[in-house]
Amino acid sequence: NLKNNDGNTPLYIAAGLKNTSLMMFLMQNSVKPAMITLKNKNGETLKEFIERYSGATDDTVTADLLECYNISENRILVQAILGRKNYKS
Repeated sequence: NLKNNDGNTPLYIAAGLKNTSLMMFLMQNSVKPAMITLKNKNGETLKEFIERYSGATDDTVTADLLECYNISENRILVQAILGRKNYKS
């Protein structure tokens, strides 16, 4: 769980760069359930950060980032419920 001075993890940075491929890679390979509720120094969860930092809600890239987040969040929640470490949707 590396963080920069703002408390942002590599996921936050990928989202800030609007890099959906990197964000999806990180979400699929290194995210733990606690990452869903983790907050940066501004008190933002990753989803809140995407909504604020990535631009207007009608922005296609922001929509893609949010879709990536939602897919991964659902996978993480199912994984936690089922107790499986390698659940892939």
